[in-house]
Amino acid sequence: MAIYLSTSPTKTKKTQKKNYRKRFELNIYVPLGLVERKQQQRRKKQEDPDREKVYQLEETVITKEYQHETFLTEIIGGTGQENKHIAITGEPGAGKTTLLYKIAAWIEEHQKGLPILISLAALEKQSLEDYLLNNWLKKAEEFISEEQRQDKTALQEALKKRFREGGVWLLLDGLDEMAVNSSGGVLTTIQQYLEDWINRARIILTSRLNVWDEQKSNPLSDFKTFRTLQFTDEQVTEFIEDWFENDLSPNPSPARRGELDNIVFQLQDKLKEPQYQSIQELIHNPLRLAMLCEVWSNNPGQLPDTKAQLYELYVRDYYREWKPEQHQISREKQQLLNRKLGELALQQLDSEVRFRILESRAYNVMGEELFKLACRVGWLNIVDREAATDEPVYAFYHPSFQEYFAATVIDDWDYFLTRKHKNKPAKGKLYRIFEAKWKEPFLLWLGRGDVKKEEKEAFINKLVTFNDGCGKWENKGMYDYRAYLLAAMGVREFKNCSQTKEIVTQIINWTFSNSPIKDLANATLVETERETAISAWEALIQTSQYEWTRAYAALGLGNIAPGNEKAISALVALISTSQDELTRAYAVESLGKIAPGNEKAISALEALISTSQDESTRRDAAESLGEIAPGNEKAISALEALISTSQDESTRRDAAESLGEIAPGNEKAISALEALISTSQDESTRRDAAESLGEIAPGNEKAISALEALISTSQDESTRRDAAESLGEIAPGNEKAISALEALISTSQDESTRRDAAESLGEIAPGNEKAISALEALISTSQDEWTRRDAAESLGKIAPGNEKAISALEALISTSQDEWTRRNAAESLKQILTKSEMAKAVTKLKNKPLEITWQLLRNFSFNKEAYEIFSHCAQTLPYPEFYQAWHKPRNPWIKPLIIILLSGSVAGTLIYTQSQTSHPPAPPIPQPEINSK
Repeated sequence: MAIYLSTSPTKTKKTQKKNYRKRFELNIYVPLGLVERKQQQRRKKQEDPDREKVYQLEETVITKEYQHETFLTEIIGGTGQENKHIAITGEPGAGKTTLLYKIAAWIEEHQKGLPILISLAALEKQSLEDYLLNNWLKKAEEFISEEQRQDKTALQEALKKRFREGGVWLLLDGLDEMAVNSSGGVLTTIQQYLEDWINRARIILTSRLNVWDEQKSNPLSDFKTFRTLQFTDEQVTEFIEDWFENDLSPNPSPARRGELDNIVFQLQDKLKEPQYQSIQELIHNPLRLAMLCEVWSNNPGQLPDTKAQLYELYVRDYYREWKPEQHQISREKQQLLNRKLGELALQQLDSEVRFRILESRAYNVMGEELFKLACRVGWLNIVDREAATDEPVYAFYHPSFQEYFAATVIDDWDYFLTRKHKNKPAKGKLYRIFEAKWKEPFLLWLGRGDVKKEEKEAFINKLVTFNDGCGKWENKGMYDYRAYLLAAMGVREFKNCSQTKEIVTQIINWTFSNSPIKDLANATLVETERETAISAWEALIQTSQYEWTRAYAALGLGNIAPGNEKAISALVALISTSQDELTRAYAVESLGKIAPGNEKAISALEALISTSQDESTRRDAAESLGEIAPGNEKAISALEALISTSQDESTRRDAAESLGEIAPGNEKAISALEALISTSQDESTRRDAAESLGEIAPGNEKAISALEALISTSQDESTRRDAAESLGEIAPGNEKAISALEALISTSQDESTRRDAAESLGEIAPGNEKAISALEALISTSQDEWTRRDAAESLGKIAPGNEKAISALEALISTSQDEWTRRNAAESLKQILTKSEMAKAVTKLKNKPLEITWQLLRNFSFNKEAYEIFSHCAQTLPYPEFYQAWHKPRNPWIKPLIIILLSGSVAGTLIYTQSQTSHPPAPPIPQPEINSK
């Protein structure tokens, strides 16, 4: 028995459009990518990572792709502990909810347990426990005998018992739509809900990407994360063909089949035209592809230019196809209904509960007649009832349509960003442009055909010239950067913007920066005007004198245009000719990332394997080849040869691990690692081999036994700690691993060992009190800055928001004399800060003038690490709140002290003057040879 407490796509109302129903019936699903955070080795104090950072890839990577049926059988059907908590993330309309219903049906069909599917928006301000014990049980009463219903307390206890016995699947839809009850944000809120008996269930939740990724240190780190990937070109073609195939009767005439075949051919041909490049990108999303098929079906030969126009055409055709028996809806009535739907959508988006609409509110905004019409047509659908009053709760056809309708009634861009802004928050004005929930309406507004070009130009100009009045870093404040990046996203929807080339060029220049803007700029390039960005990267590849610039540009180009020939050629050339090992390794990794299945890339890697005299290069090339061409025989053979012939144990272990990753279950890989475990005289090698074996062959007894033996016999504390952590990862809950780490925390005389053991224990046994206490003690007592920094970072990971960790890192950023300590402390603080702590952190770091003054005197530069924290907080805090935190009064004695300290020095006078206005720019960095003119 499955109980779904929201509207199932397969059971929609009869009055809903046929294409919406048909979309869910097509057996084409987006693939899912397993997302893993790249493991980065801790740097030593003396290590200089500048050059390494130039070649740094993203912190998270897609390590494996799953097609629909494989995902259901291997992940949902798997019984391992690693699949107990699953998150499915993706953009709006990517099919997350559809997939969740499919999972529920699959669980029921294969008798895997009891699926309970809940829309998280339905919780409003209740906890999940309250909702289950009250709302959910009430709605499940029809499946419960009348006698059992009489005793509510007994019924609630029975539900708890059912959870504890196992076999319950809790499918939670729409994390991004949930009301927030915690100052730590939605991720912290749901973490707090998943405790005690609820946590005994297998849990699958869905979320939009921007919400799932909003915190560097995700409190739901134990969730195995999958991302909905876009349709491939082949799937787009298949979807289009299937869509129109569904329009055919069982025995169509040759003429009718020929007509539909011609419609499909014309659509596919039209999409290849250069002016529809942006639409080509949009339709790799399932919802938008379904909309395009419907639009083309009704308007052969007509394609929209922007996302907003796609919605506009779709809405227009929606009415044309809705033909109730009584009468059609007049044009005037359609326009009035759309306007009222927009007003309702806008009001609801501006509330705490964005996507759940009480019937009374809908009545008040729309009036009875239009509200009932919206329900009959299918724009609004009942999804729930209010717990206390039993009042019906409605939702839009899809959240993206709510955002579209809202965008259509915003008459002035002042709604997003006040025209009155001048260097500080305008009194009584909201800065919606910086709130994540307004991003889609903002983009849809810019794509509207009925908004004057001059108004759009004025809005873009306001964004690129925005001044937040909160200091400067490389000539811009934190919200200045955010506004500029939003403008870059906006020009993708605002066709023919006069500033597009200048804006995109600036974004590319920022990707070469050493400032906090670098990562944000890289992310923005995927969302800006594509053709302009491609041209800029291609020009850089062709003209740059520097290998590292060409390699970086090739990766940037490949990220926004996978399979681009110029990017592939540049990387292949670097692999073949560069004398620098780091450049070659980076090119190999980049090629594997941007060129899956590309024949030219495959040939280049095969040649490198055959000709290179360097074992490490051959291994890297083979692993890269295995990633872009799974099952490639040359890659497998090369790794098998390295395992058999290399005299270096480390090379054999790396080769075996790589082989296990690209050819799971490969016997040579497993045998090689088992042999290393048995024969190596080096404890570290045995430990690494056992960990690798556990990763490519989970549950392997030899790996578990080897690690347990190392824990028991090794005289080296570090080895025991590493072995225990590895054992905890490949055999979660292993008692020997937990006991070994607790013993190290209690007995080791070495601070570093205690810290590492505490962090490891926190990772394999979250919430372990011994781990938290040990790290707090280290922060309080250690005389070593590096140890305090590491302990604070570790504590923040296993106990997000811990005040001792935050205070320790803030102190290090402000007072440490060592640049790398400050830099690492800043990075750690970004990862552990919760939203509720951000404003306090901004104020504390901003108002450390004495320490900052010494920084200025010593380095002629403002504390860069503090600015990294400011940038991080600016991505989350509302602009007025950040401004207030920034401008909180300082201690009155500080300003005179600064003047005394700096008086009599020309340099000091210059520094002091700059410190009162804007902070000096960072040291110059190499800039790409791009010209915006």
